[in-house]
Amino acid sequence: MGKLVERLNFGKIKERGIMPHFLEFQLNSYEDFLQMKVAPNNRENKGLESAFREIFPIESSSNGEIRLEYVSYELHAAEPPLNDELECKKRGKTYSDSLKVRLRLFNKKSGNEIQESLVYFGEVPKMTDRGTFIINGAERVVVSQLHRSPGVSFNKEVNIQTGKDLFSGKIIPYKGTWLEFETDKNDFLSVKIDRKKKVLATVFLKAVDFFKDNIEIKEHFFEEKELNLSEFYEKYTHDPGELLSVVRTKIENSFVKEAIFDEETGEIIAEEDAVISEALISKMIENKVSTISYWEVKPEDILIANTIANDTTKNSDEAVTEVFRKLRPGDLVTVDSARSLIKQMFFNVQRYDLEPVGRYKMNKRLKLEIDENEVLLTPEDVLGTIQYVIDLNNGESHVHTDDIDNLSNRRVRGVGELLLMQIKTGLLKMSKMVREKMTIQDIETLTPQSLLNTRPLNALILDFFGSGQLSQFMDQSNPLAELTHKRRISALGPGGLSRER
Repeated sequence: MGKLVERLNFGKIKERGIMPHFLEFQLNSYEDFLQMKVAPNNRENKGLESAFREIFPIESSSNGEIRLEYVSYELHAAEPPLNDELECKKRGKTYSDSLKVRLRLFNKKSGNEIQESLVYFGEVPKMTDRGTFIINGAERVVVSQLHRSPGVSFNKEVNIQTGKDLFSGKIIPYKGTWLEFETDKNDFLSVKIDRKKKVLATVFLKAVDFFKDNIEIKEHFFEEKELNLSEFYEKYTHDPGELLSVVRTKIENSFVKEAIFDEETGEIIAEEDAVISEALISKMIENKVSTISYWEVKPEDILIANTIANDTTKNSDEAVTEVFRKLRPGDLVTVDSARSLIKQMFFNVQRYDLEPVGRYKMNKRLKLEIDENEVLLTPEDVLGTIQYVIDLNNGESHVHTDDIDNLSNRRVRGVGELLLMQIKTGLLKMSKMVREKMTIQDIETLTPQSLLNTRPLNALILDFFGSGQLSQFMDQSNPLAELTHKRRISALGPGGLSRER
């Protein structure tokens, strides 16, 4: 055999770039979901681990005496020959691992641990090295999903009747109720809760307990000032028209901070919180009012000022009941039930979740410095969004609206994240059944196995892989078609893009 000829390289760049793994996203997504290579005690709060931590502990609803706690989970390979991909294909079986969860059952009343045991939860399909799943003997691919990124976005529309620009800011959570703050043709700032029920923005701010009353809202948005009218009386003694004009430029459309009385008769000239109009200014001049304390409303503050002026609710209790009536018309309303509803909608991690991605985008857009693990709605989020909408309405140069079709407002969900959504739904159903059993069964005979019914969870996993919109038979026409199918992105499926969103 002849000597090998050395290949000479005359290129300037000696090293070639490393070829990327074309299935890296899919493989990493499922690995992050299962964390199989991480010891149970060292697992991060993500994927399957986060689902269990979110649902557990489960306490009995009546008195909270019984508590079922999560410890860790384990994945066990199937018994031979079903631990082999080829055998699963031949036999028409699913290539999967057994999910077993270690749980502790406590009796809080006595403070004693009843039992700790490893409970079988079901089968979780195993991903092959090629990024596929073998379900009932058929090789399937779970297509990644393109969906609207959580965070905050701003839009502009033109009112057809008046030609006026109307602006809106949407707070979009990963899971939970949407909030849309929007202006209207009458210069009011309203909020749509879950794209349906509309209330004034100031009513909402009080309903979620960010402010107790309108005075606190004014303290946040306006500056407190005092005007000495006596100086103007001396200066414009011979020109009443000029006097009225000058005072109007100073305080018109502002709010009276403290009630104004006639110094001689004690008659009320202006109530506290009254909007200072031209007629009220004339009355004050006529009665020779010497000084006035007021909340200054500048031209750029007119949006929030109009909203406060039209807000009939005086405090947080009235605001929360009004929001409740909008959301649940016909239901019996009490302050406690209304507060409970609001708490469930925005301040319960099982119902409302921005996710770290949404928190990052919110912080970046509104220039906030909130911890990325804070996934619930905060006052800074809402007030920052309101201020941004106000700045858009005022034509400020440092703010801009978003292009709804821009891919920067889109995000890709991998297979791990898609399966996590299904598992959280299944665990939530299971937790309700567990609470019911806790109240019915005898405490002495309770075990983790007797409390748990994992059928809803298994049914959702089976449905996701077997007949889900994003789980498809792999295209095996040729190697390139196979690779293309695995890297495909779809906007369809649960939680994907739609006309409304």
